[in-house]
Amino acid sequence: MKKLFILFFSILYLMPAKAQQDPMFSQYLYNMLAFNPAYAGSRDLLSSTLFYRNQWAGFEGAPVTVNGSVHSPFRNSRGSWGINLMNDRIGIQSQNMINFNYAYRIPGSRGNYSLGLSGGMYQFSYNYNDLQNGQQNDPLFQGNETHRLFNAGFGAYYQSSKMALGFSVPHLFTSNVFDQTVYRAVDPKNHMFFTGSYIIPLSNDYRFKPSAMLKYILHAPLQADLNATIIYKNTLYLGISYRTYQELSIMAQYQLNKNWWFGYAYDIPFGAVADVSRGSHELFLGFDISFDKSKMLSPRYF
Repeated sequence: MKKLFILFFSILYLMPAKAQQDPMFSQYLYNMLAFNPAYAGSRDLLSSTLFYRNQWAGFEGAPVTVNGSVHSPFRNSRGSWGINLMNDRIGIQSQNMINFNYAYRIPGSRGNYSLGLSGGMYQFSYNYNDLQNGQQNDPLFQGNETHRLFNAGFGAYYQSSKMALGFSVPHLFTSNVFDQTVYRAVDPKNHMFFTGSYIIPLSNDYRFKPSAMLKYILHAPLQADLNATIIYKNTLYLGISYRTYQELSIMAQYQLNKNWWFGYAYDIPFGAVADVSRGSHELFLGFDISFDKSKMLSPRYF
């Protein structure tokens, strides 16, 4: 439990420098609705995913995130809807979120352009009873504390048969949450996400997909995820990713059938975390279904 106490305060004091308040996902291309509302309906069918991420495995109190989303276009409309749910735990802090998303698609000559808005609620909770710091009788370290914040976001997205580009700001507003344990305000920082991916045919069976995510957070260095994926028969996806804050990820996704698919990623840290962590594990399960029998399910490129 001592590690839990140390980890929690370490993360809090690192947050102004790292500003890593939104959970990270190595397989972000399959969880775009988590940070870009304009992605809603882009699959042109009912699409859902469930993510589980155990970051820094072996370190007590390290981040654990569960994220679920579902989205679909409205029938006979250019509009689309989406719902995103998340639970994120770091030490004694937990964060619950629900976001409702709306996107409007504009057909182009080679692809679709989308603009999206999201609105929802964040709940931040602190369970001070989990701290064992030698001050069990101190009322400062007892009980629970909960704060709720409204959230709104904006996104833009373009997708063709070979390319996808996205830009989003998941937090348009910021509100301070005062943490009494360290007498300081913790507020959701403005994040800006830029994403891009491209499909390069290599043969009838193989395709190559380079992709990248750039993350800009106010008062923090620019971060980047750089990915390279080989696709075999539109069924097996094998990839590698480098994250600029010293982490390498190895990942695989597999299309079980026309409806079900799953993925796994293992992150290998290079920095100080590597001394106390066995890496990070990320799993997801996806389900797609089309209620229009005349439509074919497209390969899962984006």
